[in-house]
Amino acid sequence: MTRFSVVVPTLNETENIDLLLTRLFSLELSPDSFEVIIVDDASTDGTPEKVRAWIDRSNVRLVDRKENPDLTASVLAGVAIATSDFIVVMDADLSHPPDRLLALVTPLLDGNYDVAIGSRYISGGSTENWSLHRQWLSHIGSFLARPICDVSDATSGFIAFRRDLAKTIPDDVRGYKFLLELLMAGHGKLRVIEVPICFRNRIHGISKLSFFHK
Repeated sequence: MTRFSVVVPTLNETENIDLLLTRLFSLELSPDSFEVIIVDDASTDGTPEKVRAWIDRSNVRLVDRKENPDLTASVLAGVAIATSDFIVVMDADLSHPPDRLLALVTPLLDGNYDVAIGSRYISGGSTENWSLHRQWLSHIGSFLARPICDVSDATSGFIAFRRDLAKTIPDDVRGYKFLLELLMAGHGKLRVIEVPICFRNRIHGISKLSFFHK
């Protein structure tokens, strides 16, 4: 069994697939220690074909969803086929730094935490080349979530969690606020840690998700 599974929801990310997978499999980790599950939401730009080119040579799997694009549904589809007990969710566009992958998942692998959040808003975290408007929107989103879950970056899309926690999310939940759903389902009982990251704007392609996901 792999130590952890990386679930990457995609929608028209053909320009980023090779870049992301090259970065992930270049990390100083055993290739057998993790798997990458790409969950594609009916891309029309050849993203699934780009992923399939990796399947025979790396620990990469593809879930080719044909339903309406939805982040929560995509993550849960990836979790359903994961072969490990720990899940990492990250974007395909390299806005979530692959070099912080191990720092994010290690607190869970060590058994000390249930959820780890790649945070922009704790000491050591940052955003790169964001407009003031986007910074304001993101901070407002996290501020509004504070009464629900006491974390600094409740709208982060770069997270790690114990696989069994996915079962606590109601089947009918949809949308781009997966982390919030996870934390609310935990009723304040989860052991949560925030790990600093630098969030960077995508270079290729167009953002498809609202600021609640980012």
